This record gives sequence, structure tokens and C-alpha cells, in this order.
Amino acid sequence: MSHELLHGHVRNVLSQVFASPQGKNSIEYGKEMYARFADAMTNGPQKDMTTLESIRFLLLSYCCLVPRLGSLTSPPGEPFMSKGKGTTDEVIGGFQLYPEVTLWGLLEHQYRNISEIIVHVLDLHYFYRSRLEIYLPFIWHSWAAVPVVVRDLRQYLLRSLLAAASIERGGSYQRFRNAVAALRHYISTSPPAPAHYSLAQGILVYLNDESLIEELYLPFTAALRVTDLARYVFFSARIRSALFAADELLEIRQNDDGEHLRYALEELEFHDLYIASPTAFLLDRLQRLMEQKQEDGDSDRRTAWLLLALASGPRGDK
Repeated sequence: MSHELLHGHVRNVLSQVFASPQGKNSIEYGKEMYARFADAMTNGPQKDMTTLESIRFLLLSYCCLVPRLGSLTSPPGEPFMSKGKGTTDEVIGGFQLYPEVTLWGLLEHQYRNISEIIVHVLDLHYFYRSRLEIYLPFIWHSWAAVPVVVRDLRQYLLRSLLAAASIERGGSYQRFRNAVAALRHYISTSPPAPAHYSLAQGILVYLNDESLIEELYLPFTAALRVTDLARYVFFSARIRSALFAADELLEIRQNDDGEHLRYALEELEFHDLYIASPTAFLLDRLQRLMEQKQEDGDSDRRTAWLLLALASGPRGDK
């Protein structure tokens, strides 16, 4: 649910990144934008480049890498925009600069992939407080009964690896190998529950086949710039603080082995204090589920308790 909520947020952010200034013709502004991008790629960043332009140019440069390196949904070298729109022979340091019409076509083609990468990164760092040990097993649990995931493991593995890489520092290949190791570890220790589809087995077969894993590196390294844009530019500490608002039942401790979050409300328990941070309450329930410390009980009763607990609290201006 948090993933889908963030799609609306990211859609608004990206629309502002490429929006034309008020009163400016969008076609003419697009030509100006392309000219500035081509100049920056050819001659290097200009002194008058704005932060907004640097964000645009980063996303456009990703689009220029996709035909050669691949994306979430396309393998490296797949033909793009082959219906008469052409390409250019101008290659700058291994970077392909495409004509304007082709570039806008690439952006349109990759818009959903860009959005998915940003949403996954923000979801991890906002709603899961950057905790891979909860995030990675849980998203694969949630995908376990979705047939399209089984048929397209490559895309969903790349999504997971890019989210995991947002935790890592260092060179792109080291971040890739660390992300693979993290995903392999968390899927092995907390595999998706048995469902109608053999998802857990398929994931582990893929993750243990080095030839298949290495094929993910090129699209991974192309998309890493989008991952870092989401983590270091679009992420807001203020938003995360608001999601985990001051709550008398919430305890967050930092130890040498990482962060420990605890919401002091036991299974099927009610409390006089209202839940000021629903995000923290739900994250605590997920944490207990992943740790398999949740008490056995009727699922309908537990669901009703969750809804009633979340509905508690003041209304109106408060």
C-alpha cells in the first residue's frame, strides 16, 4: 500500500521536474531543454546550471544509457525507436547522445521504470526506515501470489537490488555485489510463504546462477544514478520524521548492530493512548511477523484489531 501511495507522490515530483515555466510554450521549452542537455553532455556542465537542470540531465542521461545497457524491462542492446527516428553517430566517452525526438521518445518509454526505481527507494527509506531485513522479505512475500512476478523475475530482482544499493556506498560493482548478497541472505532466511507459484525456489535458482546475476549488472549500473537521485535528492528527512511522529508508545534505539524499533502494543491489546504514528505501529507488526514472534490467532480477529487500533485517536484539528 505504501508503494502505491508513493507512486502519486513521485508522479507529482517528476511532472514538476519536466514542467514548462508558466506562460512558456512547451514545445519551444523542450527544444531549449534539449539544447542545454546536449551542450552539457558535449562540453561539460555550465556554471549557470541550476539544480533543477542537473536533475533533468541526470534522468535524460539515464535514458541515453538504456539502449546499450538495458533497463528494468529491457535487456542490453534491445532496439529502441527504430521507426524512422534514427540515432546519431556522436558518442562521447561511451555515452550516446541521441537526437531530440529520439531522446523524448526514450524518456516516455522509460518513464515507468524511472518511477518504479524512485518509488522503491523512497518506500524503503520512508516507511521501512531503511531496514532491508524487513523490506526485502516483505516485498517478496507480497509478490508471492502475483503471477506476473514469476514470469518476470529479472525485473523484480533488479528493483530489489537497486533499492538495496541505496544503502550502500562505494563503486557500482561493489554496490551490486553487496546488494546481491543482501537479497540472497534475506530471501534464504525468510523466504516467501508457499503459494500457488514456486516464487522462492525461482528466486534462489536465479540468485545462485552467477551467469544470470552478472547479466543484471549493466542495467543495474545504468539505473544506479536514478537510485542515488531518489536517495540523496528526492528523499526528505522531514517527511520521514512526520511519518514516525512523536508517539508515547514508540521506542527507537540505536545500537552497534543497527536500529531497533519497538511499538509497545501487544497482539490484540488496546491502550488509553492513541496511535500517533500509524506507520511505526504497522512497521512494528511487520517486524514481529518477519521475526515470527507474533502470537497465533484468528486472522479476521487480528485484522479487526489492527483497523480499530489505527482508527483510535483524536479527530478534527488535532
